[in-house]
Amino acid sequence: MSRIPPWIAIILSIAIIASVWILGTREMDFMTPPTEAKLEMARTRASQQLAKPSDLFAVPAGPVESPPPAEPPPKEAPDQPEPPPTIQVGDLERSPTLDAWKDEEDTPAASFIELASRLEANTQMAWARVAWERVIDHTPADEDELQAAIKGVLRTRLTPTAMDGDERPRLSLTLAAPRDRVEVTKRAAAGAAEELSKASSELIVFTSKVTPDAELNDELEVGLGIGETRLAMRIPAPGSPTDYADTILRATFRLISSQLAANEGLQPISQPIAGEKPAESLATRITRLGWQSFAAAFAPSE
Repeated sequence: MSRIPPWIAIILSIAIIASVWILGTREMDFMTPPTEAKLEMARTRASQQLAKPSDLFAVPAGPVESPPPAEPPPKEAPDQPEPPPTIQVGDLERSPTLDAWKDEEDTPAASFIELASRLEANTQMAWARVAWERVIDHTPADEDELQAAIKGVLRTRLTPTAMDGDERPRLSLTLAAPRDRVEVTKRAAAGAAEELSKASSELIVFTSKVTPDAELNDELEVGLGIGETRLAMRIPAPGSPTDYADTILRATFRLISSQLAANEGLQPISQPIAGEKPAESLATRITRLGWQSFAAAFAPSE
């Protein structure tokens, strides 16, 4: 097989290149500038190609590892309330006085509750009762603390040692009633006087006296005191004879509360809750120190 002469090969190469050029560009206009629309299309195509990452540097995608969960912040220990100040018991060999721990200034009710509970645990019931009474008459106790103290007084309420008759103050429960209600009022007043003496832990002897009053119609006038020195208020007469005693005791509770409100050394008397018997209110919400103060208000001045 004979070789093609070099000059023929050169001519054929030039002819092929020229043919391809002519066929590929014969419909193209290299002299007319492109329109703005074509330029915008070219820019858009170029920006899309540049935005697409090149496969040359692509890294095979593997499983995506999730970051480890963040550790929860350490829990802070809740603030523990400070324990209330401890009240010193003192000498328990002697008999308790009604005003024990009264000089404990700015001492919270919780301190007296702790003291009373400690004394009860040691079977020092007489001293425990005094501590419970300080919750009632010496501190601005909240309702829960007050109820705890009232229950404590009821638990530790012992039969008091009676004082000599001449030493105990004597107060009179006086009532004025309509003429047609004198007898029922007398029976109720006698029972109310006994309840008042019990409520005061026999520190005070209460007697009763009922007189008719023609000016009264459907009312009773209830008084407490000595002779002309007394507190008094008018109340509606009960509709049923069985309600007379409780009605009279409620009136006396109001009279005693109003008198003790003037004593700055004692807390104001708390009001009874719904359904509370007036005899219980007198026995628990008024402490023995309160009864003592009430009786002293009627003592003759020297």
